[in-house]
Amino acid sequence: DLENDIAVVLATMKTHSASIKIQLLGCRALRSLIMSNDEDWGALCRAEAIPVFLDAVRSFPDNLVMQGLAITFVAVMVRDVFSSRRRHTIRNGGIPLILNAMRTFENDPRLLHTGCYALHQLGFVRSSRASLISHGGIDILLRSLQLHKSDSSLVDLCLSALSKLSDDNNMEGRFFAPLALEFMEAFPNDNS
Repeated sequence: DLENDIAVVLATMKTHSASIKIQLLGCRALRSLIMSNDEDWGALCRAEAIPVFLDAVRSFPDNLVMQGLAITFVAVMVRDVFSSRRRHTIRNGGIPLILNAMRTFENDPRLLHTGCYALHQLGFVRSSRASLISHGGIDILLRSLQLHKSDSSLVDLCLSALSKLSDDNNMEGRFFAPLALEFMEAFPNDNS
């Protein structure tokens, strides 16, 4: 039964909290349940699985695989603007988790792509935008742009996220528009 399986995963993760292998396996199992259907999501909430998942991720901030799992998890959790998944993830520290992973692994384009997607999704809600800005989201996006100017799809995701953050923060004219123009000039013949 699903709830029993979740309880076993969580108990094992708590018992072996210092083992990166156990934490990775547990996080993968939880992530696959989260991504499957709403019934599984309800069971995970009842079991308080999300804080365990996020605690495991926070315990290994320098592990790219673990942080990649976290970024994917948060991106899935926040894609529905008014969902309980989004609220639950934000309430349990999802925004700083994304930003810390993006800061730590700023040279990993795959992680940054997923992170920028999550930031863009979070930018649809005013309270999320405020949290992203207060946790340094703009600086992280600008740093990603600096480091990956030649990656047009990452530039697009970064600019898209920055555009969302500028929606109600009076940044459009003085900040975002000149930045967008600079990158448009860098990709004059890009049809992607």
